[in-house]
Amino acid sequence: MRQNPGTPSLIATGGKENDLQLWDLQHPEEPTFKAKNVKPDMLELRVPVWVTDAAFLEDQRTLAVSSRHKHVRVFEHSLRIMVIQKQTIHTLMHHISFTFLN
Repeated sequence: MRQNPGTPSLIATGGKENDLQLWDLQHPEEPTFKAKNVKPDMLELRVPVWVTDAAFLEDQRTLAVSSRHKHVRVFEHSLRIMVIQKQTIHTLMHHISFTFLN
């Protein structure tokens, strides 16, 4: 779970077989954004979901999500775009973080 530093009422959640969801704590009835899984692999098999961490980028609208299955996905939640970019990393990732330089 990660909190948006620019909008403290907005949090991102995810986990094993629980893809990214964004929640507005001022309206917690249902998520404001639900990510959809990536397309099936080349054998048409479902790609498992296991969100390990998330980080809001400096613009507060873009969110990067790491996966136990070696994926990093980038979302633009304010435009309801699912995946801007997906990368496969060849080492296992548990956490993701960013450093902003001025």
